[in-house]
Amino acid sequence: MKKIIFVCTGNTCRSVIAEYYTRSVFIRENIGMIVESRGVHASRGEMANTNTIAVLDENHIDCSTHVSRPFTFEDLQEADLVLTMTQDHLFILKNIFSKSEKDNAKLFTLKEYVGIKDSDIRDPFGCDLETYKFCFDEIKYLVDLLVKKIKEEIR
Repeated sequence: MKKIIFVCTGNTCRSVIAEYYTRSVFIRENIGMIVESRGVHASRGEMANTNTIAVLDENHIDCSTHVSRPFTFEDLQEADLVLTMTQDHLFILKNIFSKSEKDNAKLFTLKEYVGIKDSDIRDPFGCDLETYKFCFDEIKYLVDLLVKKIKEEIR
């Protein structure tokens, strides 16, 4: 596995948190993988939400260079793994972007991929900083499980 893409709606909140937190863990753990993020309804070129920036900054992670990008057919071809924040995002990717079982084999919700059969990761957009902190903690927990799984796979 070489490239992971996290996907949410606008690519300014959840997928940004997942991308930058995962990247920071991969650097710390010396895991040489590319980590990016996209949105199923993202505009191109928006910076991360101010609360996303604040919660990542609070955790000593800089996302000031982030610019939003919409998910594309090329992204699906280039990625080894695509992890969505919700079942709806997964549905969109499978029904609009996927052209084969090979494509479908790399599409999962983040929770599903780490073995949690639970609800979606709630969108914090428009909410207060505390909601973003809760979202960060949830994504951090899931990414920590993801990293553990990846480390086991590359042994």
